[in-house]
Amino acid sequence: MPTLGQTLQKLRNSRGLSGNTIAKAIGLSNATYLNIERGQREASFIVIFRICRFCDISLQEFADSVDPRELERPELSSIRYMEKRKAKVLSLLQVATNSEA
Repeated sequence: MPTLGQTLQKLRNSRGLSGNTIAKAIGLSNATYLNIERGQREASFIVIFRICRFCDISLQEFADSVDPRELERPELSSIRYMEKRKAKVLSLLQVATNSEA
């Protein structure tokens, strides 16, 4: 399966768009966007979300066309980050509650 960057490039080409057009639409520099396509820079979840919205493709469609290992990268998983943060807060609260008892 294609990498995230290859999928972005294919999506852009299928829409007849330039990297600069997408970059401007989602608030990135052209160089940054093209580096994401080349795999030289990581893409955050919000960047992927903005690209999908601009190209009128669902996140599910996009995810289905990318190598699943690419989507397991921690920087793409805002949900995983929030879950870890919540667990840390709960752990700190539990320690504080236990020390008060």
